[in-house]
Amino acid sequence: MRTCFLNLPYAKRIIRRYNCTYHAPNFLFPPLELLQLASIVKSWKKTECLFIDAVAENLSPDKVIERLKDYQPRLLVFMSGIEIFSEDMRAISLIKANLSQLKTASIGYLPSLSPEKTLAENPALDYIIRDEPELSFSELYDCLENNSFLADLPGIAYRDKGNIHIGKKRERIKDLDALPFPDRELLQPGLYNEFLLSRPFTTIQTSRGCPYECAFCVPTHGREIVYRSVDNVYREIEEAVLKYKIKTIRFMDDTFTLNKRRLLELCGLILKRNLKFQWSCLSRVDTLDEEMLGIMRRSGCGRIYLGIETASERLLKLYRKGYSPGLIKSQVKLIKKRHIETVGFFIVGGLQSQEEFKQDVSLAKEIGLDYIVAEKLTPYPGTAIYEKAKDFIPQEEAIKREKEFYRAFYLCPGYVFSKMRKLI
Repeated sequence: MRTCFLNLPYAKRIIRRYNCTYHAPNFLFPPLELLQLASIVKSWKKTECLFIDAVAENLSPDKVIERLKDYQPRLLVFMSGIEIFSEDMRAISLIKANLSQLKTASIGYLPSLSPEKTLAENPALDYIIRDEPELSFSELYDCLENNSFLADLPGIAYRDKGNIHIGKKRERIKDLDALPFPDRELLQPGLYNEFLLSRPFTTIQTSRGCPYECAFCVPTHGREIVYRSVDNVYREIEEAVLKYKIKTIRFMDDTFTLNKRRLLELCGLILKRNLKFQWSCLSRVDTLDEEMLGIMRRSGCGRIYLGIETASERLLKLYRKGYSPGLIKSQVKLIKKRHIETVGFFIVGGLQSQEEFKQDVSLAKEIGLDYIVAEKLTPYPGTAIYEKAKDFIPQEEAIKREKEFYRAFYLCPGYVFSKMRKLI
C-alpha cells in the first residue's frame, strides 16, 4: 500500500514533537516520530514508502501537493503540532481537496487527547493514531491494505459513514527494543542541525515517559519510564555514526540523566568501542553528579540543556520542579567545571511578577550559562497549569519579556567579553 509520511509545510523552521511544537531558527531536528512509523512500513511490511519533510526542504503547500500527485499514496500520515494545530488542519484540508481519494491519519498530543472532537471538527481527517503510535499504526496499515473491517482497533479513532468510532486506549509498549531503528536512509542529514554543533546531525530517543509532574508540561506517554536496553541504544548510535557519518547526536529523552547506572554503562560502552561523536541531552539539575559528568564529557557530551525555568522559590513550587535556586547555582558550577556547555530554559509570562522576571535575568547572568532559551508559558490542555490560564499576564507582556530577556543576557558586556575571550 502506497503510504506517505509528511512533516507538513510551515512558513517558519518549526520542530513538531508529540508533546510540543516550537520555532527555533538555529535548530532543526528530524521528525523522529514520523520516521519511526516509516521504518515500520519498510522493516515490518517490507514495502517502500515516501517520506517528505516539507519544513527541512522548505517546500510550499503547492510543491507538496505536486509530489503527492506524482506518488499517488493511498494513506498520508502526519504529525499535528499543538500551538499550530489549526494551521496544520488547514494544510490537510488543502491537500485532501486536491487528492480526494487520499486517506489521512494524524499522530500527536491534541488529537490523542480529544479524538472525538478532533474528528468532528476536521472532516479532512480520517484516522487518529493515539498516544504511542507504532503498534496501532501497524494494525491500521494491515486493515487498510487488506480492505478488512477496522472494528474498534485499540489506539485508533476514525470516522465511518458519518459515525465516529473511538478504539480503547492501547497499553504502553514495554519492549522498545522490538521497534526498528528510525530509517535514516529516508532523510537528508545535511538539512538538520543543532546550534553551533557539527553536521551531519541527528536525534535519538532512548526511553519514553517522565516520572516528574511539572505543572506546565505535557507528559510524553505517561509517568512510567520505559527504557531501551543499552546494547540496543549503542547499536543505533553506531549505525548513525559509522553508516550515516553523523557527527552530532541529540538524545531526546525528557531526562537523559535520570538513571545513573544506565548512563554510566552507555557512556562506558561508547568509550570502550572508541566511537567518536559529539552529543547533547536534556537534564534536570538534580539528576547530575561529578562521576556522571566526568564520563559524559569523556564520551563526547559537549552540551547539556537544563530546565531551570525560574529563580523564584514561589514559581518553582508552583511549577512542581522539586528543587531550589541554590541547587541550580551549584549544579551549573559543577557542569562548567567539566567544560560542558550549559543551556538554560526559562519560562516568562504566565503567573510571573515583574520582580520575579528580574530575578530570572539576574540568575541567568550570575551562574554563567553559555546560552539561554526564554519562552512564554503556554497552558496546554491536560496540564495542571491549564486551569490557572485566566490569571496569566497579557500575551503581549509575555512576548515583551521574552525579547527583553534575550537582550539583557546576550548583550551583557560580561557575556560578550567571555565569548570573545574564547575566540582569541
